[in-house]
Amino acid sequence: MSENQKMHFIDVLVARSLPFIPRAIVKRLSTRYLAGSTLEEALQVIQNLNRAGFGVTLDVLGESATSAAEADAMNAAYATAIAAIAANNLDAELSIKPSALGLLNDEAQCEARISGRPAVPGG
Repeated sequence: MSENQKMHFIDVLVARSLPFIPRAIVKRLSTRYLAGSTLEEALQVIQNLNRAGFGVTLDVLGESATSAAEADAMNAAYATAIAAIAANNLDAELSIKPSALGLLNDEAQCEARISGRPAVPGG
């Protein structure tokens, strides 16, 4: 078994076991990689990193949307984050996950959410 195959096996094993690990343990292990549990906390961390000379990529955590309402809520969260980045003049980019914007449910609606324009029914 090659090194890549071994690492892939370990990656798959870890990913499949995560749902069975208590959230408190996952939170404790992931804390150093998260800027905060709220946008306000993340903005403070981004400001500190910017002052230290670092640019930042912000990721709003969320899973694949299973409904239009979930996708719309994530779209609103993205819009709020973008507005906050601009309002605070931060050196930051936002990582957008199309699956969180409903890509797997309705491709046209997802594209409309990303582009900021209403989707045309049937088109």
